[in-house]
Amino acid sequence: NQSNPITAIETSIDDSGQGLFIWLNPKAILTASTHFGLMDELATIKALGLGEANACAFGIGTSGGKQHLKFLLDMPQIGLRGFLPTLHADLSLKTAGQLDTLLMLGLPDKNDLNRFEATLKSVASNTDYEIYQQGKATFPDLLGLTVEQLLETFPQELLAIHDEAGYYVAIKLSKSANYRQLLDNLIKKYNLKYETRELLGTTFHHLTVPLVDNPNHNNSLPSLDLDDISGAFMYFSAPAHVYWIERQGYLLLADVPQVLMDTLYLKEGPKISTWLQQNQGIDPTGALLLASTRTNDLPKLLYEVHLWLLNYLGDVAGHPVDLFNLPSPYELQLPNTGAYSAQFITAPQQIALELTYESNPLEIVLSAGGINTLLAAGIAAAIAIPAYVDK
Repeated sequence: NQSNPITAIETSIDDSGQGLFIWLNPKAILTASTHFGLMDELATIKALGLGEANACAFGIGTSGGKQHLKFLLDMPQIGLRGFLPTLHADLSLKTAGQLDTLLMLGLPDKNDLNRFEATLKSVASNTDYEIYQQGKATFPDLLGLTVEQLLETFPQELLAIHDEAGYYVAIKLSKSANYRQLLDNLIKKYNLKYETRELLGTTFHHLTVPLVDNPNHNNSLPSLDLDDISGAFMYFSAPAHVYWIERQGYLLLADVPQVLMDTLYLKEGPKISTWLQQNQGIDPTGALLLASTRTNDLPKLLYEVHLWLLNYLGDVAGHPVDLFNLPSPYELQLPNTGAYSAQFITAPQQIALELTYESNPLEIVLSAGGINTLLAAGIAAAIAIPAYVDK
């Protein structure tokens, strides 16, 4: 029934109809709870805005060719939701060659800031709110831009990327004039060393940032006092170097310029939004925090672990398993690479926490830790399981 409010949420989690899906109507539950005399508790829940939630759902299933584990709260931006931004990043950057790992932080805009301040003012004391305003007022002196100008300059998203060029950071740039004002103010205020180079038809920027007090460098940056630390730690007093270029409406930043050179040499890959939807099986719309990666042969490796575990449990239980009756990875058509993602979504009408994987949630842990995690788990199991059985 496409008109049923459950349908749209269910298909976003499990369009196969074969998974687990739990759906609750918070409004109906709260209305029924009034008959149990829980008025104080209900007042608190309604003050948080949960009384206006349209649905609360949890599911494990298949959608878009991937497995999903998702918790979702469908509610308008009232109550505590006022502290969270409403995000819609376009992720239009085309990476250098094939992308394999992405970390994303969604950035708020001025409307989100206004909503945050209105919510904070309604729940915080006058003293706390004044402290917040005082802290906000220090931004023009520190950076040369107000908080509102900073949000206008760098809207939508901050990305950490690993592709064929290497590791680098990308931040969406909207107001170039504000960006130049910010850079000029930082250079002058903190006496930073700054230079540009023209390479490959592109302007490369280089900023040197001292990390600790240096008697040979006159700057007013807040720095670490190493007077009471062993002299060995003075090796860490070397300044940090930041290199960046402007490309496709983004600032691309790296530790060394060669990574940025290769972003210009290599053939452009698909848009990040396209890669996430087609390769990773997730919709990044509304993501506040997102992590997504691809790993080689992990689905096959985990299947082999499953088979080994079946053999072991069968022997322990006295019912040996004939593994010859089970299919091979080729027969199962397990993918050579696995797509794994985790994201926290704050869209206009929804808050959601979602995990995406190929066949087993354990794959997300293994993809983060790699083979070392698997080996550690195997060693622990080899020691712990026989000891447990002996008892």
